[in-house]
Amino acid sequence: MKDVSKEIDEMEKEFQFMYLASEIVDGTFKFFKIERITSGPGKPPFDLKDMIKLIFYGYINKITSSIKLAYNAKYNKLYNLISHGIEPSDRTIRDYCKYFSPIYQLIMSFILIVANRIGLTDFEHIAIDGTIKRAYNSPFNIIKEKDLNLLIRHYMVEELSKR
Repeated sequence: MKDVSKEIDEMEKEFQFMYLASEIVDGTFKFFKIERITSGPGKPPFDLKDMIKLIFYGYINKITSSIKLAYNAKYNKLYNLISHGIEPSDRTIRDYCKYFSPIYQLIMSFILIVANRIGLTDFEHIAIDGTIKRAYNSPFNIIKEKDLNLLIRHYMVEELSKR
C-alpha cells in the first residue's frame, strides 16, 4: 500500500510553491500597474497575467521548452490551476516569451529588490531562476550587492525610458 500521507504532503508543498509563484506575479502586476489594452476584431488573446504565471512557474521548475510547457498546461493540474485553465499552444507560449520577456525580467528584478529590502539575501549567491551567479575561477567575477543594485537600477531606468 502506498504512503498516501507522504504523497499528500508533497502535493501540499508543490501547491504552496505554486501559490507563491502566483502571488509574486500578481504582486508585480499590481505594484507596477501592468495592464494589457486589447481591441479589434477576432478572438481575444489569452490573459497576459495568466500566461506570465504559466511561463514563470514553468521557468521556476526548469521547464524552458514551450512544447513541454504547453503539455503541462494541458495535463498537469498545478499548471492548469495557476493559469486558470488556459491551454495555449507551444507557438503561443513562444510568442508570449518573445514579446513579453521584459515583464519576466521585471518580475525577477522585483524579487531581488524585495529580497534585498527584507534582508533575505546577502548577495553571495543568487539562484532565483535555477542558476547560481557566482564564478569560482576568479575572486573578481562575483556579483556583489552594489553591482546588482546598479544593474537593477540601470535596467529599470532603461525599461521605463522605452515607454
